[in-house]
Parts: sequence; C-alpha cells; structure tokens
Amino acid sequence: MSFGFSIGDFLAVIGLANKIRKEFVDAPSQFKAINDEVRNLSFILQDVEVDLSGKELSDTQKSELQAITDSCRCVCDEIYEKINIYRVLESDHSTGLRRVVRVWKRLKWEPDDIQDLRARISSNIGLLNAFNGRITRGNVAELLHRQDETERQAILDWLSPVNHAVQQSDYLSRHQPGTGQWFIDSHRFRTWVEKPEQILFCPGIPGAGKTTLMSLVIDELYKRYGNDSDIGIAFIYSNFKDEWTMYQLLSTLLKQLIQRQPSIPSDLKDIYDYHHKHGTQPPPEDILCCLDTIASSYKKIFMIIDALDECRSSIESRDRIMTTILNLQVLHHVSLLATSRPILEISDRFKEMPTLEIRAPNEDVQRHLRNHLGRLPRFVSRDAGLQDEIVTEIAEAVDGMFLLAQLHLDSLVGKMSPKALRNALKRLPTGTDAVNSAYKNVMSRIEGQVADQVELAKNVLAWVVCARQQMTVLQLQHALAVEIGENYLDQDNLPEVEDMVSVCAGLITTDARGGIVRLVHHTAQRYFEQTWMDWFPDAHSKKPPPASPTSRLISTKLNYNKRSVWRNFLGSLALHLWKISRYF
Repeated sequence: MSFGFSIGDFLAVIGLANKIRKEFVDAPSQFKAINDEVRNLSFILQDVEVDLSGKELSDTQKSELQAITDSCRCVCDEIYEKINIYRVLESDHSTGLRRVVRVWKRLKWEPDDIQDLRARISSNIGLLNAFNGRITRGNVAELLHRQDETERQAILDWLSPVNHAVQQSDYLSRHQPGTGQWFIDSHRFRTWVEKPEQILFCPGIPGAGKTTLMSLVIDELYKRYGNDSDIGIAFIYSNFKDEWTMYQLLSTLLKQLIQRQPSIPSDLKDIYDYHHKHGTQPPPEDILCCLDTIASSYKKIFMIIDALDECRSSIESRDRIMTTILNLQVLHHVSLLATSRPILEISDRFKEMPTLEIRAPNEDVQRHLRNHLGRLPRFVSRDAGLQDEIVTEIAEAVDGMFLLAQLHLDSLVGKMSPKALRNALKRLPTGTDAVNSAYKNVMSRIEGQVADQVELAKNVLAWVVCARQQMTVLQLQHALAVEIGENYLDQDNLPEVEDMVSVCAGLITTDARGGIVRLVHHTAQRYFEQTWMDWFPDAHSKKPPPASPTSRLISTKLNYNKRSVWRNFLGSLALHLWKISRYF
C-alpha cells in the first residue's frame, strides 16, 4: 500500500485491536457488545489492508485513510486504558501457588463510558466500510473501463491496422524547419481552414514535397483544433504499393473520426461482433452508414487525401473513390484538401474548385540543402563560397523538386576534391528526364562499390521493387538471409539495417517507428519498373538463376516437404517463408 505514512502505523492498529480482543476473554456479559465491536473493527481493518495491497491511492484518499486510522488508534488506546479500570487484582489459589491476577469487576450493566467508546468504534467501522466501498467501486469501474478500452482498440484495429499517429509522425519528422510555411500562410489555405465546407485541390510535380507538406498541414490542424471535440480530422497517405478499395477508404476515415469520440457507436459494435465472429468483412455500405452517423456528430470535419494519383486501383475504382469522397464533402460539412500529380482524369474532377499548386520555392530548396551540407566531404565545411555554389547550382537545376535536390546532393558525397565536386555540379541533369538520370547515376555509384556491397544493394532493391506490398525491415532481413539448401534460418546471416540502407546510396529509407522499408519516392518505383532488366534482370524471370531473390524463395520452398514445414511452422523458416511469399 502507499498511504503517505508508514504501513507499520496501519498494521499497529490491527495489532492493537487483536490485543484488545484477547483481553476481553472471560469478560462479563456487560462487555460483550464492545467486544463484538472491537472484533468487527479488527476484521474490517484486515479487509482494508488486503483490498488495498498494491493499490496506489490518490493524495485525497491517503489523507482520508490517515484520518480514519488515527481515529481508530485513538479509540483503541482508550479502550485498552479502560480495561484496566474494570479489572481488579485478586489472589489465585487454583494452581496451589500464591500469585496475583487481574479479574473483571462484577457489574450489573454496561458502563456509560464503554457505551461511548462502542459508538465511536461503530462510527469508525462505518467510515472504513464506506472508504473501502468507494475504492472497490473505483476498482470495478477501472476494470470495466479497461475492458471497454480493450474492445474499443480491437474495433479500431479491425477497421484499419494502420497506426495513423505513427504514420503522421514519420512523415512530419522529414520536414525541414522553416520550409513549407509559404503554403500555411497562403490566402487559399487560410480560406480553406477558416471557411466552412471548402475544397482545395493541390496538384504538384513528382518530388515537389507534397506528402511532407501535407504532414505539416495536418500538424497545423491538430495544433489549432486538436482539443476541440466538435472538429473532426481525418487523413489518408496513399502509397504506390497499396491497392485502395472502397472499404479501406471508408474504414480508414471512420477509424480516425471515432478516435476523437468518447465511445464506439452501438451500430458499429454490432457490425464488428457479427463479422469478427464469422471472420468476414462488412460491405462498404455498412461502413458508410456508420461513417454518416459519426460524421453527423461533428460541426466540421477536415479531410486530407494525399497522393490521389498513387491509389493503385483501376481508373473505374479510383473514379468511384473520388465520387464517394466528394459526396462525403457535401453531406457532412467537410473541408477537403487533396493532392495529386497533374493527371487529367483527377484534375478534371476538381476543375471548378480552388487550386493551389505545390512547387517548392527556391528558398525552401536552398534551406533544405543547407541543412544537409554536413553529409558532404570535410573540405566543403571549410569553404563557405563552395557551399553557396552547391546550394545555388542545385536549387536552380531542380526547379522546385525536393527529391531531385536530395539526389543531386547525394551524388556529391563521394567527391574527393573541390575541383571534382565543381565538375559534378556542371554535369547535373536537368529537364524532364532529370529524375531518371539522377537514379541512373545513383545506380552507377552503387555498382562502383565492392562486390559484396553491390550484391546486397541489388538484392535489397530487387525485393523492395518487386514486392507487391510494403515489407518490414525484419521481413526483408529474413528474405535476404534465406540460403538454398538450409533447413533453418541462421540468425547470424541477417544483414544489419544500417548496411542495407547505406549500400543503396539513398534509394532506400526506413520508417523508424513503423519498421517499414521503402523506396525513397514513388518515382524510383517507376524508374525500376522501366529499367529492371538493366539492374536485376533475373528478378522476374520464370527460371531465375540461384542468385536472384525470387529463385531463392522458390528453391527454398521446394526444399521443404509438408511435414517439415508444419513441424517448424511456428519457430523457424517456414513462418518467414509464409510471410514473405505474400509479397510475390
């Protein structure tokens, strides 16, 4: 227990009550009532000691229990003193020995002072019972709350396994301080925030920093309205590896809006109970009904859909998704902000609506570059003029593309002299094919590494590029560690995360919180889809050579019969193969 006073004080009162009970042995009937009260006090004190063991009490509860304990100790002390008043010394001849013992006086009725003490004991018993009852009710309420929270989290995870807070934190962590403020300060963004039911479409070229900018927008909304329960905030970060369905869209939005509510709607609980029991997925119409219900409880909803162009769906499906989003905007006071590459089929849906193009200002690109100059050779840090050249030349070459600026900066990392670095600056690719040229230069740098590093880099890239879904770092490590002919996964064969990332020369990034490994940008995926025959030609072949990731997976699978797979399923390679096989 933690009462703010020594546990010994509380146990001392219990000991004193038990001592008094022993003193009342053979007491006249006139003392029976107070003996019973002392016994009851002893029992309730012990109950409180047991019930509160290991519990952390509030300061108020500690003070209350301290006062009751002091009162109990005081009345017990007085009772013990009174006992001696009603007993006298007499000679005891029962054993044949001469000795003096205390015996109870013969009384005709219960003394008044004993009646008063009995009333005080009864009062303390009542206080202890009331205190213990409140604690018990509080424990029950806490237990029920925990059960409700467990059920709540289960329903939220069932709607969408994505941890949107972690996702938002990951993207926001890539934001460079001071960049993107032009967007937040723009008249069109302020109008979108301050006026009801606004739509703002934000097209932007690939690599312009749209996703990072949206993380800044979401952060701004939470700063303004995070504590306002009447304002809903929901967002979706699309990824080129994810194939969006209507159900995923609606359930993702529903999850985030429910998270800002104190309880789960009963109709959603019913849907969850039924489909969780049967292992089925509800139709989108059921989720849409729940979304309508929860959306109606908000005065205003901010909805951000990033990278509509990256929704890996058919044109018909994407059109249906956009129609649903726009219908939600009209029905539920939604302020909608959507980003996309300038694709005609998407732009046409927003052609009558306010538009704010996303293109990184030269100042933001320069600020980004200056924040990363520390990665360049040491001679750069000693030459302020060279630093200015680097920042100016790259910023002018990239035309508002953060991604290209980063790739160009990375290309300078290995330069050994100012002259070599300046020559590289003069050869920076520009124009419409600049990104692909930059990726080609990165691959050339990768191939310039030692043989083992080249092999690791190409295997990492092959797995990440060819996987149909995003892979975790651990899954990728296991995929790379599999060796043909081995019947177990050797933990000593797992490559280090830092090595996997570094040998890929900036093409691979990891989500520090979610554990996802991904290409640096969706344009890298498109580049490798066009050029994979140049870099890892065996990755998609039907009969790949043993060195390729696909053949390693297939050959390893074929080395296992059903019995060994089942026997080792939970603890060895079979589990990893099953996980990895979903990606191909």
